[in-house]
Amino acid sequence: MNGGSTWAAQTSDTIQSLRALHFIHPDTGWVAGATGTLLKTTDGGATWVSQNTGSTTLYDAVFFLNSLEGWIAGNDGTIRKTTDGGATWTQTVDLGTNGANDIYFESSTVGYVAYTSSHTPYHQRRHYLDDGKSDYEFIF
Repeated sequence: MNGGSTWAAQTSDTIQSLRALHFIHPDTGWVAGATGTLLKTTDGGATWVSQNTGSTTLYDAVFFLNSLEGWIAGNDGTIRKTTDGGATWTQTVDLGTNGANDIYFESSTVGYVAYTSSHTPYHQRRHYLDDGKSDYEFIF
C-alpha cells in the first residue's frame, strides 16, 4: 500500500460493464455494474467472486458499512440491501423511474441517494429505514 502512487491492473473475469466500486478495507471490496453484476474481493482485487443480486438491472452504486451490511442502487430506481455480505439481497426501496446514481449510508438506518428524476436532473434523497419501513426527506 502506497497511498495510490502506483497502480496495478486487475482482472475481474467478467465481460460486463463495471460502474461502481466500494472498499471497506484494503482487502475487502465490491464492484457493481451491468446486468445485475456484483463482484466481491477479499484479497485486494487479486481475485473476484460473483455474487447473485437477484436482478438484471444496471447497478451504478454500491456501499457497505461493514463486511455484512451493504446496499446496491440501480438505474431502474431499485435499492437492494444485504445483511450477509452480499450472499442474499432484498429490495428495500423503489424510486420508480428515478435512476439512482450514487448511495451512501452513515448508519444502518440513515442513508443518502443521489438520483436522476424525470422532473429535475439531480436530487439527493435522505432515506431512513425503521423496522422495514422507508421514509424520505428531499434535500436540494
